[in-house]
Amino acid sequence: MTQKNKKAQKLQQDIERQLATMKGTDGHPLLTDRDEGRVDVSWSPNRPRVIIDIGTHAPVAYQPLVAQLKKEGIDVVLTSARPPPQQVPQPKGSPPPERPKQTFDKIKLPNVRYRLAVTCAKGGVGKSTTAVNVALAFAARGLKVALLDADIYGPSLPLMMGLSGSLRKSPRGKIEPMYRYGVACMSIGLMLPQREDALIWRGPMVMGALQQMLRDVDWGERDILVIDMPPGTGDAQLTLAQRLDVSGAVIVSTPQDVALLDARKGFYMLKRTGIAVLGMVNNMSLFVCPHCGKETEIFGSDGTHQQAKELGIAVLADMPLSLTLRQSGDSGTPLVVSHPDSSEAQTYSRMADKLLTALEAQEKQKA
Repeated sequence: MTQKNKKAQKLQQDIERQLATMKGTDGHPLLTDRDEGRVDVSWSPNRPRVIIDIGTHAPVAYQPLVAQLKKEGIDVVLTSARPPPQQVPQPKGSPPPERPKQTFDKIKLPNVRYRLAVTCAKGGVGKSTTAVNVALAFAARGLKVALLDADIYGPSLPLMMGLSGSLRKSPRGKIEPMYRYGVACMSIGLMLPQREDALIWRGPMVMGALQQMLRDVDWGERDILVIDMPPGTGDAQLTLAQRLDVSGAVIVSTPQDVALLDARKGFYMLKRTGIAVLGMVNNMSLFVCPHCGKETEIFGSDGTHQQAKELGIAVLADMPLSLTLRQSGDSGTPLVVSHPDSSEAQTYSRMADKLLTALEAQEKQKA
């Protein structure tokens, strides 16, 4: 055995011993005698690299160990990329085995009145910017607001809300959200030791992380939880639809055909899962030249309005391309708080009013 292999083996044993003494948010040990192959150590090329399969535990439970290893110059990757179980071969001519009927335990948030999903099956259309600024517009009305970044692979909430530091446990033993501008915030990005760290996770772990961010976070009494959804119509969307009673959704899209095609898919997925679509946001509707004032419809003119009409839903707002809007998001000071008197901030404010009216109507309809 080479010297590097000996060091790797010793490091692996040390980490396993530490994990055996640590507990997850559910109170169970992070590593037991039955967990084999959960820690892998290699050298790449002159420093150790550790891959830890976290199974079904919340990533935040590993944060103290990961921070310690990072200080020692060790690269750490958290993953749940286990190979799928072997399929048992069936005799020829035999009928396929019956699939067990799936049942889903609902995640109950009794202290949260409304749960609003900001979504679109297309990426890059401005969902996060919309979610952040609408949440702040709700807060400006005196509402108690929470904001969940449900994009596991590309979390943007820490940057856009200017969040940093380590998460802590609340007095009730749950994860304490971070507060900024009066909004309770949670994102998988807050659980990573470094902002650029990547998560190498399969679908089941993505769903588990979403459930834990909802169930294991001490949200407190909230009037509304705004959920910034990832793009697509896959695991994350289905998890929320099946496990959480979503009060309503708003679809964000640019007016170009390629975005509207995916927005339409997202609409029908929401309808099939029983989530009410409260309206669309026509984002990046036009560009106003800061020098001459000329208006240019870069992504097309009325595509979003036409699609909303076909789908039978309202357009809640037309939001132009804005340099100030982009700069405020990148700096961690969203436009609604940094430029509250701007025309864009007023548009978000009116959008928040329309959404509140729609959510109240949905609540009365269900009663």
